[in-house]
Amino acid sequence: PELVIKKGDVVLVPLDDVDRTKVDGGNLIGVVVSTNKLNSTCKVAVKHGLLHRAYVYHHVKPVPEASNNIDLHDLREAFENY
Repeated sequence: PELVIKKGDVVLVPLDDVDRTKVDGGNLIGVVVSTNKLNSTCKVAVKHGLLHRAYVYHHVKPVPEASNNIDLHDLREAFENY
């Protein structure tokens, strides 16, 4: 699992249907701030703070290499100050 998702990677977190409207996107973009190898989970921070729950690796989707940059998505502050 650590080969797929590692600390500092930009990922897409799927939103539940109850948390969005019809015009909202289906994903929330964030950066991985910690990983737990024992449970195969990771914690994700977004621009406005740390997401409450830990996500299993197969629920988050890594952003492709070309755009997997925390500065490009303005997530540097979230990564450093989570």
